[in-house]
Amino acid sequence: MNEGNGFEERVESMLRSARRFKRFPTSVLDMERFLTLLYEQQPVDLWDLMRKSDAYVRVLLSLLFVLEKDGAISIASDGKLKLTRQGLKLAKYFMIKRIENPLIEPKQKMGLRLTPKFKMILETVRGLYQDVIPQNRFDQAPLLPESAVYKVAYAISKGDATNKSVVCVGDDDLTSIIFALSGVPKRVLAVDIDKYLLEMIEEYSEEKGLDIETLQLDLREPVPGEYRSSFDLFMTEPPDTVAGISLFVSRGVELLKNTEGMTGYCGISLTACPPLGLLQIQRNFTSMGLLISDRIPKYSDYPPHRTELKHVEVPDCYDAFYPPKKVWYSADLLRLKTTRETTPLFNDVFKGKLANYSEDSQRFQ
Repeated sequence: MNEGNGFEERVESMLRSARRFKRFPTSVLDMERFLTLLYEQQPVDLWDLMRKSDAYVRVLLSLLFVLEKDGAISIASDGKLKLTRQGLKLAKYFMIKRIENPLIEPKQKMGLRLTPKFKMILETVRGLYQDVIPQNRFDQAPLLPESAVYKVAYAISKGDATNKSVVCVGDDDLTSIIFALSGVPKRVLAVDIDKYLLEMIEEYSEEKGLDIETLQLDLREPVPGEYRSSFDLFMTEPPDTVAGISLFVSRGVELLKNTEGMTGYCGISLTACPPLGLLQIQRNFTSMGLLISDRIPKYSDYPPHRTELKHVEVPDCYDAFYPPKKVWYSADLLRLKTTRETTPLFNDVFKGKLANYSEDSQRFQ
């Protein structure tokens, strides 16, 4: 990083403003990465920038705020962001330069494609999603139908579901139906707090002759004894908080057989959870004796109306382009394997909130 011409003081002043804006630590490296991504992608709108970044949402929005206010970024009438002459000088200060991308065409879903059978399942699920009414009080936010089907398809492709007992821990994505339609598992259980959602799954299961069990359960309560240690695979897409992810995975572990090599699938978004929060989640997985065997970045997409920004809100300079109309929020897909040391993190009643994003931003700074 070059010094001189007052840039060092200017950068530090912007970072102080960024830290005050969202009350969250923002570093020189955060700014450098933001500028690098913008430099390479410009002109680009905020939603595409956030989709490509792995930074915490409060950091990204703080940097947008201060860089636009400083005059380093311009916002066109279509919402596209671009570095101004001032911004290009700032990029030069950080010694940012354009490089040839070694990935000629980034592949969605790791280049994987659905078979004709799973394309038919996808069409079925698209129709069923019209009957899913997300409940904000439960922090429900279903994946896009394509992502739900691809998630199940990946688990099946790994051999984790063949003639196995599968449990879906929280099922607003209808993964229990996708598993049942595949005909691969021998047993499928949908666990959710939402009575309406479970009734919808039950009605469809009965109509189509599928064998899907349901269990209404507030996951803050322990798993009933008759379901513990009964399953080979769990799948979950929890609230993107330390408490939400840790608890849902812990309940998944409760449901798995006490045998080494059982698997669990969990979605985690780097956008919604602060870095130190992600570190705590990693520690919690280690405390549970879980091995992360696979991690696929940005594998699962959410609809544009994903509400993760409701607790943050975009800066005034971008209000005209909010809410987004394109997919911008994604989750990494983690495949977890049990070991001889695996044990749940929570065995008793969990007392606390599962979807308090503001608390995470304050606690994990």
